[in-house]
Amino acid sequence: TFPAGRRAGTALHGLFEHTRFDDSDEVLHTRVAQHLVREGLAADALDPRVQATATMMRAVFDTPLAPWSLRLAQLSPHAARHEWQFLLPFASAGHAYTRQAIARCFEQHGGAAGERYAQQLRRLGSGRVHGYLTGFVDLVFEHEGRWYVVDWKSNQLGADLAAYDPAALQRTMESHHYVLQYHLYLVALHRQLAVRVPGYDYDTHMGGAAYAFLRGFATGASADGRGWFTDRPSRVLIEALSAVMDTTTPAAS
Repeated sequence: TFPAGRRAGTALHGLFEHTRFDDSDEVLHTRVAQHLVREGLAADALDPRVQATATMMRAVFDTPLAPWSLRLAQLSPHAARHEWQFLLPFASAGHAYTRQAIARCFEQHGGAAGERYAQQLRRLGSGRVHGYLTGFVDLVFEHEGRWYVVDWKSNQLGADLAAYDPAALQRTMESHHYVLQYHLYLVALHRQLAVRVPGYDYDTHMGGAAYAFLRGFATGASADGRGWFTDRPSRVLIEALSAVMDTTTPAAS
């Protein structure tokens, strides 16, 4: 029943950006109340939306990012960077690339899911992209020597928890092209780590991507990781996507 739309989504993103994962329940409740009242999404600190939002956030922090055992509540604040900005080159040598080059990467190196998603990519418009792609990752963090990207999603997928089951989240990830989004996030992080981490190796240092569909955590933490979508693409796929950005010959359309 929490409002949907851009305003509500921006408010929830702001809360996650400025909240420590190890905040006490009292501190978390106070921060949520102040933020929602300021954004016009709650009447006061006693508004039911305040407690519901605080409960949801605590569940996000405490629910394991299945199949990984880690929880955000375990993280040191010093190991996390919110709103990490990246810049990726597209056709930096002056050539334009179509979606086909990226689709082929998924098709050749992404397994059955990649082949399926490649067909989604090919149905996009035929516009060419060139220049640079810039963006922000909601959260990048390091845990036990591995690096992860996280995105907060406030999408209202349905009225019950079944709408946030793994199969439902997979369909949403593909239909909204969040699959492409997190692969580009990982390419950016891969390239960054390669020049910043001594002895960097993808298989050793890359953890993966996690998307938190916030409304799927409404009833509290779950042992099965409900609400989280996670993936760790293969090294060869990430390297192939990265190579597309450095290639000096135009891709066939």
